[in-house]
Order: sequence, then C-alpha cells, then structure tokens
Amino acid sequence: HGITTDDSHAGVVAVDIDREEREKIHLSPFVAGIQAWVDAIMSAHLQVPRIDPKLPVSLSMSGINLLREQWFDGLIVTDDLGMLRADYAEKEAIELALLAGNDLLLLVNPSDPEALLTHTLELVREWVITMEDLDRRLDRILRAKNKIIKLGRYVPLELIQ
Repeated sequence: HGITTDDSHAGVVAVDIDREEREKIHLSPFVAGIQAWVDAIMSAHLQVPRIDPKLPVSLSMSGINLLREQWFDGLIVTDDLGMLRADYAEKEAIELALLAGNDLLLLVNPSDPEALLTHTLELVREWVITMEDLDRRLDRILRAKNKIIKLGRYVPLELIQ
C-alpha cells in the first residue's frame, strides 16, 4: 500500500501521490517483482485520485489498464470485494471489477453466491462483458496454470483434502 497507514480491510484507503513518486518509490518493488518472476498481482482497494477520482484502483478501468499497459500482462485478481461492502453492493463491486479488467474476483463470504453468479452471467448475456474479453482472461488463467504445472509448483488435491 505504500505510504498509507490505514487498513484497506475496513474500506477504501486514499493515497494521493503524484506519478513520479508513485512509480519511483511505491511501485518500484512491484515492477522488480514483475520483471523477475511474478505471475499474478492482487489489485488493491486504494483510492488514487490521480489515477481515478471516483473508484478504487481495484474497480477502476483506468487503474487496471495502467497496470496492464505499463507493467504486467499476467493474472490480476482483486482483493476481497467484501472489504468494499460499506461503499459498494456486491453486485456493483463484481460488475465494476470485471469491467475494470480483473481476471479473477475474490469475494469471501458472499451474501448470496447463486444470485451473484446469476448476475455475472447476465453481464455476459447482455454483452456488458464480451466473450472476447472472457477469452483473453481465460487465456491468462490457462497460461498461469500451465506454467505452475510445468514448474511443479502446485499441491496435489489429495494432499489438501
């Protein structure tokens, strides 16, 4: 989170820094990780007004596009969307997170999983989220999965159960 002292688990946290400071100081460890080996990044529920004056980065098309265009073409997963319940309904958070470009959405303890899944499918049926977009996301997921399998960095299911 860089310079913030607030806890984003309790809601959206504001960070107002300029681009130069953000890139040279706060993002440099993440960029180094991306260049070295990182296959997935978790988008944070940070409000960065110079990136998006209204939405946290995790729900912002501007924020996710900036990450994709400048640094990273791997998996982007949201932090727990439930952390945003004070500011966004679950359906709204899901829709915004998908529109922003996140590949995987994390929602711990959803209020009504079946209704949320139905809502997500409606977004596809109504072309709010296109099949082409879903295909790009699936491609990133499968590339990450294949890399994990190839490198042997997975835990067999029988060891989990």
